[in-house]
Amino acid sequence: MTGHCFVSYSTADGLEFTRKLRDELEGGDPHYPVWYDKRDLAPADEWDKQIADAIESCQCFLFVMTEDSTKITSNCKTEIVHALKYGKPIVPILLHKNMEQPFLLGSREWIDFTGGFKAGVARLRNFLRELDSPEGILRALKYRLADAEHILRRGKDEEENQIKAEIAALKAQIQLQEDVLKSSISHNLNYTQDNAEKVVKETKALQMHSQNQEIIYSSSLSNEKIKHLEMIQNVITKMHNDSNQVKRLTIISVATLLSVFIFTKNNWYVLVAFLPTIVFWFLDTYYLWQQRKFRGVYDDVAGITKNNEIKLFAMRPDLYTGGKYSYFSVFFSVTILWVYLPVIGILLGIYFLL
Repeated sequence: MTGHCFVSYSTADGLEFTRKLRDELEGGDPHYPVWYDKRDLAPADEWDKQIADAIESCQCFLFVMTEDSTKITSNCKTEIVHALKYGKPIVPILLHKNMEQPFLLGSREWIDFTGGFKAGVARLRNFLRELDSPEGILRALKYRLADAEHILRRGKDEEENQIKAEIAALKAQIQLQEDVLKSSISHNLNYTQDNAEKVVKETKALQMHSQNQEIIYSSSLSNEKIKHLEMIQNVITKMHNDSNQVKRLTIISVATLLSVFIFTKNNWYVLVAFLPTIVFWFLDTYYLWQQRKFRGVYDDVAGITKNNEIKLFAMRPDLYTGGKYSYFSVFFSVTILWVYLPVIGILLGIYFLL
């Protein structure tokens, strides 16, 4: 998470907690910057504008639920409404027991601090870490959809078309994000199964080797091979993480341009959205292509396959060419197609039908 957390609280009964929470989040590892009015408001500027700007630029909105902050007359309600307007992830924090969550926040799960500060901070940190993950992005989109549907039921007639357009865009974003998540889960399951089979086969090979060699020699060779495999595994993991990051950037780019389209009704933004989609398609293919090549290296070093002879500690992905190791084999693979083709299909549908 790169942006700051905006903290909405009541100075009557939440200020000391907010200061303590700020110290913990900003002083811990990883570091999470915090914005709250008593420290960050500049005295010379208009306070309401500063607060609005801080909410609009925050990456998450923390609402401290106390007896005073949950009152109907609390200023926190205005801040929550502004955060909802800009689609910010809102995290209710339960500080006092038996507090009712404001109706505006729907069914959002709160972080419970009533059982202890350290336990609450640990749960909050887990939530903040997940914000940028595919699961965290999907959860935030679903909350935004529920908020929009709630507003539609109670909105004014003149706002109905705009809200419906926003709901349609959110549903499209949710579908895209679910495709990314399914792709990631499927890939991880396949890779975990493949890796397990490799470990079993490698273990059997080492056991057979130890029967014919001296124990000291066998242990030395085994340790060197394991280190070599760990090196390759680290590269495979990095390629996988880079691929997921590219998919996430695709969703963010397309969602941002579609949001602009909703407010401007200018089809040009839909056309522009094709550009990052295609660029990220090629980039994602590159990372998965490299990952596939290094998995070939891994298989040969582990003794699962014997396509190429790999010297100890050598990294030779260049030896794996053609067939399943070709760039275009990956480009048209199911893992890639079921992410980017739906995106292009949705963009075409929006362009020609809306």
